[in-house]
Formats: sequence, C-alpha cells, structure tokens
Amino acid sequence: MKIHIAPEDQHQTTFTCPFGTFAYTRMLFGLCKAPSTFQRYVTSIFSDLLQDCMKVFMDDFTVYATKIALPLSKLLQKDVDFNFDQPYVKAFQELKNRLTSAPILQAPNWEYPFELMCDASNSTLGVVLG
Repeated sequence: MKIHIAPEDQHQTTFTCPFGTFAYTRMLFGLCKAPSTFQRYVTSIFSDLLQDCMKVFMDDFTVYATKIALPLSKLLQKDVDFNFDQPYVKAFQELKNRLTSAPILQAPNWEYPFELMCDASNSTLGVVLG
C-alpha cells in the first residue's frame, strides 16, 4: 500500500545524502502519525472482514517505553518546573538501559505457540540517517 503525501507537505520530509536533497512522495513509518494513518487505511479497506475472519493491529516498542518514560514526559508539559531529581534520573537511566542493551529482539520460546506475521514488498526503506 502506497499512501501519497500531499505535495504541500512533502518539503517536511526532506533529507540530504551524498547524492543530493530529496523529499518523500509516499508515506514512510518514520513520519509522525504515519502508523495511525496506515492503521486507518487498513481498517477501512478490510472493515467488512474484521468481525468475521480478520484482525488488524499495529504495535511498536514505544508503547512499552511510554510507561518507563512517563516521569520524563511530565517534564515536557506546560507550566511545570524542571526539577530533574531522583525519580527522573531513575526513569532516564532505565529508559537508556533498555534502549541500549540486549535483548531488543530475541528468539521466541519454542515451548509456547506463537504467530508469525509478515509484511513483504518488492522494495523497502526502513530508516534514513541524515
């Protein structure tokens, strides 16, 4: 599925590499709100099958990080004093530890049943570091 980015918004997706400066014309998952936009499209396409024979879902590791980072997120709220004391230091250290240590991914426990869900295409692009 290729979701078009409105021409007036494409400038917000620019990145620079040794070959020049480019802007995306199709949505990629690194963009803000891209997962929820994609989820709405998929849900609308398969809406007649959802109750009978299909489940549509999307998840991301940031769901788990949200609980860990909650004290840090509170510091970003409007009209909140910035006091980086022990609870905030603890949350920061825990978040940093989880994002920089194994296992980020691990093999499944073969003792339990599990589902493997895949998405495939002829070409993909995961991340652009600019």
